Amino acid sequence: MTTDQHHEGGSRPAISHNSDSLIAPPLYSDHFHYFQFFISAGASNQGGEGWAQNSLNKWHFYTCPDLPMIRLTDEEERHVGFLLGTAIDDHGLLKHGAQIKLPRSATEADSGFSDWLSTIRGRYVSFIDSPNVARFDLDPLGALAAVYSLDHPVIASTWSLIKNPSDEYLRAALKDPICTLACQSYPAGLTRTDDVARLLPNFALHTNTWRVQRHWPRPTDFEKTDDPNKELQRASNEIRHIIDSLAEHYDIYLTLTGGLDSRLIAACTSKKALKRTQFVTFKYDDKLGDRIDCHISKLIAKKLGRPQTVINIEPASTQDSIDYLRRIGVSGGAGKASDFMNGAKKLNPQRAFITGFSNTIRSIYGHYGSNQFERVEDSYDAAKLLQRCELEGNARSKRAISEWREGLKDYPIEMIPFLLYNEIRGGCWSSPHQYGITKFAATVIAFSSRPLERACIRLTKKALEDNNPGIIANATEEIIKMNQPKLAEISFNDFNGTRKLVRRLTYNRFWRIGK
Repeated sequence: MTTDQHHEGGSRPAISHNSDSLIAPPLYSDHFHYFQFFISAGASNQGGEGWAQNSLNKWHFYTCPDLPMIRLTDEEERHVGFLLGTAIDDHGLLKHGAQIKLPRSATEADSGFSDWLSTIRGRYVSFIDSPNVARFDLDPLGALAAVYSLDHPVIASTWSLIKNPSDEYLRAALKDPICTLACQSYPAGLTRTDDVARLLPNFALHTNTWRVQRHWPRPTDFEKTDDPNKELQRASNEIRHIIDSLAEHYDIYLTLTGGLDSRLIAACTSKKALKRTQFVTFKYDDKLGDRIDCHISKLIAKKLGRPQTVINIEPASTQDSIDYLRRIGVSGGAGKASDFMNGAKKLNPQRAFITGFSNTIRSIYGHYGSNQFERVEDSYDAAKLLQRCELEGNARSKRAISEWREGLKDYPIEMIPFLLYNEIRGGCWSSPHQYGITKFAATVIAFSSRPLERACIRLTKKALEDNNPGIIANATEEIIKMNQPKLAEISFNDFNGTRKLVRRLTYNRFWRIGK
């Protein structure tokens, strides 16, 4: 099942790949370790300083020097494409310079390529230019985010690389609502300007026609499971495989908080990988919530017998915020410049950095899915969809989200919360922020796996058909218990033991107000 992703103003004519293309700007001096890329077609092979350069047929690739590139070949070993980024197959991490021979089905039809791509986890983009298949794709979460020009044959990691804004422009942008209100982004493929669009997870950009089309999920992914524990085990195995694959090559940083997502990742980490793991907790202030977060994370690290680094976060300067906006393509606010960019600089850049930023099983189905739409009509209401994402409901966003929803008219309604979270909240908000994270050997969201997503879908269908929301509501805790029962004994978002009693006795007393 495929549907076109529409853009504001209707469809545009196909782009001529013989026309003048945009040129990659100089690679910003502080971007060498941020996995940025710029892909263009045309006669020109000119790019700014700092880029590593490669080509394939009419396409030119400008990449950060340390962005891994894996060559894709057909069965006759002809070069037909690339994987860019941190890609993990069934056997482990695909290292820079590796070569993969695609099965014949992957070069003969789009469906075959989609099937093959579903076996690749991690944070990457793929590009194939064979006689029968020519397309650009994201990883399952769109964690290595990408945008593309609607007027030129250009694909880039961020809006900034296509538009090359000045510092003065970015300084002014800091005052925009998208940068000043919490958790804001441009939804449903929008970017800062109408001539650049964001590619959403689960969509492919067909490079011969310059049309975007949904390729996942497909009807077979809507099957109900008869064994929820089997799906929970599959999900935990996928998380473990991603971490194990990285731990084969790097020491690991795992972000750790008092919540569910990082605890889930820690629980799924194998004993072997845990030996190479150090936990990292960002401490923002001395208010109650932050003190609870640090308290719980220390208990988790102690239970697992691994070291923990607590980084005290200081406010970012205006210039830091400008730099952060440039890195993420002005796709949201600069608030995380203080931790993702500055705080993380205190860590060893030779390690891999693993986060669960905004992508847990419970998050996907808690805020977004547990309270199902009361009426079918609700799932078509643009304002309600935006409200569920906590996004501003301006006219431009409403049009975009309406077009996105229209493309799902033939899908089961229970899929809407999942895809809303995966594509709008994840693909348009959390994934672009990954470009703001400081330099590491690899940066990965531990949930970027198609088999894991299929497990989530099947669990949801089972929960709805059995009228048992607990299957989803308790999924994260069940996986934690399945892998590390001792971690489930530690409170979620509250102190443990005596400190919990003291907090309850003193909370909101006059001497603690404001703390």
